[in-house]
Amino acid sequence: MLTIGYDGRQPNRKKSARMKSYVSQLENGWFDAASWPSIVCPVCHRGVLVVPKKTDDKGRLRDDVRYDHPEDFDYPHVNHADIVGTFSAVLSCNVSACRGVVYAVGDMEVEVRPPELYDQGNNYVDILAVRNFFPPVEVFDHHEEFPASVDRELRRVDALLWSDRAAAMTALRKGVEELMNEQKIPTRGDTGKKGRLSLDARLTKFGKTHPELSELLLATKWMGNVATHEDDVTFQEIIDAIEHVELTLTDLYRPSKSAALERARSINAARGRPSV
Repeated sequence: MLTIGYDGRQPNRKKSARMKSYVSQLENGWFDAASWPSIVCPVCHRGVLVVPKKTDDKGRLRDDVRYDHPEDFDYPHVNHADIVGTFSAVLSCNVSACRGVVYAVGDMEVEVRPPELYDQGNNYVDILAVRNFFPPVEVFDHHEEFPASVDRELRRVDALLWSDRAAAMTALRKGVEELMNEQKIPTRGDTGKKGRLSLDARLTKFGKTHPELSELLLATKWMGNVATHEDDVTFQEIIDAIEHVELTLTDLYRPSKSAALERARSINAARGRPSV
C-alpha cells in the first residue's frame, strides 16, 4: 500500500549511461498512470509507445487502460487508498507508418498525495507497475554486428526482465557462454586433459588477449551464479551485468565506436588537438 507523503521526485538511483531512460523510470517501480514513460517502439525503433485515449461513459477523455480490482472507484464510502488490483493496456506506436502494438500488464494501486499538489483537490492518483510487455521492449540497443547466438540470449533478457529477474540473469550468463563459443574459446582442456572447461576457465583463457573484457564478463558470470542459487537479484544488478556484456560486445564487434570514444577522450584531456 502506498499512502505516503510525496514531493514529486523520483528515487535517486544510479543509471547506466547506456541504459535506455525509460528502463530507469520503469525500474523505479510505480509511476503515475497519467505519465507513462516514453518507451521506444520495439517494432520500428523510431516511434514512442503511447496509450490511446477513449471517452468513458461520463464523457471524460481517459487513457485506454483497463483495471481489474474489487472496488468501484466512484462508490461513495470506498477508501481509495485500499484499492489494489491489476491493469492491462494496449500501447501503440506514434509513428503512423509503423502502427506497432505492444501489450502491457501489471499491478495497480491508488496513492494518496497531498491535495495542494492538485488544483482540483483530487489527491488520489492511479499508479502502475509493469510486470510484462509483449512483444518485449528493448533494454539496450541490439546491433546487427553482434553474434546472433549472443543477441538471442539478450533478447530473452528483454522478455524476462520485468517478470523474472533471476531467469533474466541466467539468460545473460548463457549469453556469456555463447560469446565464448563465438570467440573460439575451447570448451575442453588442452591435449591430454579430460573434461569440459568451466566458464571461469574459459574466461581466463579469453582474458589472455582481452583482460579487461574478461573482468567484465567474469562479474556477469558471478551474478548469474547468485541468481541461479539464491534467486535474489536486484534490477540494478541485472542492468549492470547487461552493460558489462554490451560493453564487451561493442569493443569486440563495433570497434569504431570504441575508437571514437578514445579519440574524444584524448581531445577532451588536451582541450584541443592531442599532442602526437
